[in-house]
Amino acid sequence: MWHCAYKFPFEYLILKDKDGNQIKTAFLHNKEELTNIKNDGDTIIKAHYKGCPHWNKPQLQDEFEL
Repeated sequence: MWHCAYKFPFEYLILKDKDGNQIKTAFLHNKEELTNIKNDGDTIIKAHYKGCPHWNKPQLQDEFEL
């Protein structure tokens, strides 16, 4: 079954410059993309995407269901 790539939570990497501005993001398995363009003073940090808000909203409980 096909699913949108952003439906489920995942970890990813962010390349930030020395001022904290985001330069580029990449999936964990593509870390080399970021290391190839990283300059002195830049940092690579791990981040977490919680998944699509539509599919990850809290379940509503039916007050009348026992």
